Amino acid sequence: LSYQETIRCLDYMKRNGVDNDTENEEMNPSQNLWYSIFGKDTTEVPMHDFLHKFIHDIQGDEDGNSSANESDVVSFFEMLNNNNDTTAAATTTIVTRDGFEVFLRSTMNDAYYDPQKASSKLDFSEMDRPISEYFINTSHNTYLMGDQLYSYSSVEMYMRALRRGCKCIELDCWDGNEVSVLTNTEEESSSNSNEEEEEEMVRIPIVYHGHTLTSKILFEDIIYGVKSYIDENP
Repeated sequence: LSYQETIRCLDYMKRNGVDNDTENEEMNPSQNLWYSIFGKDTTEVPMHDFLHKFIHDIQGDEDGNSSANESDVVSFFEMLNNNNDTTAAATTTIVTRDGFEVFLRSTMNDAYYDPQKASSKLDFSEMDRPISEYFINTSHNTYLMGDQLYSYSSVEMYMRALRRGCKCIELDCWDGNEVSVLTNTEEESSSNSNEEEEEEMVRIPIVYHGHTLTSKILFEDIIYGVKSYIDENP
């Protein structure tokens, strides 16, 4: 599988492997949100219901003349469907449960999303201001798949953050277990230089939300994962 095919495969397994698994269901807030709004047995809803029950009632995007309308929602999903990293999110009249999750993870659901700026090219003449005056796409607790106390940590979350355009990702680094490694030392003599191996105890760096019950992943695996993404997406 290519990198993009692997990402789509993982997304599919995550979306379709929760119905009979209570533990995994608790780890998928987007599907729990869908269930609470539209019902667990509902797999798709009309655009009108999605607009009023979610965009207006849940997200509160209803403010007189400036409120979101159905044409805005259609435009959102047309842009999502043009994204090569995802499968079709919706038609012009229907929103699927999978499409809902794609929408929640897209940049169009960001608090600072501006449709006009999103459709225009970057103006480099505006890039001479102090860095504190810019929004920077930043990921907090990048490794976590769920809550900050009990959830799993995953290298895949770094791939997701990078695919969404994050320029700053977080690694909470801690000392892991001690392991024995062999190191080379050189002893110079009058005739030649001999290499000897010595055993040394070192701690392997790990990443997790410190002092909590979140799972731990290797720092090394994250670095390899990020490098792999950068190699595929220079």
